[in-house]
Amino acid sequence: MIQFQHISKIFERNGVKNQALKDITLEIRDGDIFGVIGYSGAGKSTLLRMVNALETPTSGKVIVDGEDLSKYSVKELRNIKKRIGMIFQHFNLLNSKTVYNNVAIPLILEKKSKKEIHQKVMELLEFVGLKEKAESYPDELSGGQKQRVGIARALALNPSILLCDEATSALDPKTTEQILELLKKVNREYKITILMITHEMGVIQKICNQVAVMEKGQIIERGTVLEVFSHPKQKTTKDFVDTVIQDHLPDHLKKQLMTDSKSRHFKITFLGDTGSRPLMNTLIQDYQVSVNIEFANMSEIQHEMVGHMVLQISGERESVDAAVGFLREQQIDVEEVAK
Repeated sequence: MIQFQHISKIFERNGVKNQALKDITLEIRDGDIFGVIGYSGAGKSTLLRMVNALETPTSGKVIVDGEDLSKYSVKELRNIKKRIGMIFQHFNLLNSKTVYNNVAIPLILEKKSKKEIHQKVMELLEFVGLKEKAESYPDELSGGQKQRVGIARALALNPSILLCDEATSALDPKTTEQILELLKKVNREYKITILMITHEMGVIQKICNQVAVMEKGQIIERGTVLEVFSHPKQKTTKDFVDTVIQDHLPDHLKKQLMTDSKSRHFKITFLGDTGSRPLMNTLIQDYQVSVNIEFANMSEIQHEMVGHMVLQISGERESVDAAVGFLREQQIDVEEVAK
């Protein structure tokens, strides 16, 4: 478990103070794949670096697996940091070393025997799908292969936590998908908690079960990925969600709605199997209204379907109000978007 308790961080340079983090309180449970998303300068990298003590808080506590990092000397912290692996945006591999030796570095520093090193390195290279590349050099690898080496190296000392610093930002979309699948495999098979920072909401959608949104050094929204994607509250969160889920009408359809004075239009959001129920038939048959689907989109979030629709509902005002009331009774979010 990782706990941030009222963490603040102030950097000072040439007498100028910059507050990178402001009173962050956050808990990441064992087994989570936890995503922290924000634009550049939001403070997410600084927060990540608190976990392995590459940065220390100006105030507050960072607790990792029950250990308050502020209570330990630099030497004692080295032992704690062995339980924390890290992978980087630009791989951080040694070009003069083979793939085998890059993965072996943490084990060599721990003075493991050659037999132990060989066994562990080959096990990890097989796990990440690069066993045949053991004697290759980083310059001979693709970006995705380099990141696989970075993941193998991060796993060498059997960490309980893996930190991912924009781990897919330098990769193309197809390779990103492959690396995210590998990270899910790491989480599942090695039971490792993953803390991932990113500026890509698609990464959060595909891999994380929990997410926190950062802005100007603060957490402005957090929750399960399903909650945050289906009901974003803050503008920044909505902007991020909009990059992966189209949940509103195109502009040309909005203009048509504004000129329609005879009908009412409603944006609805629903989860799970709600979308498979014959709701439209029920509205038409039981409430004497006509219904037209003007826009619809379905997205899968954490194995759950999230649906968005814009409906044109026509009829007597009382009938339309009753139909909308029925939808809300079905645990469907309904918002009138135009009259």
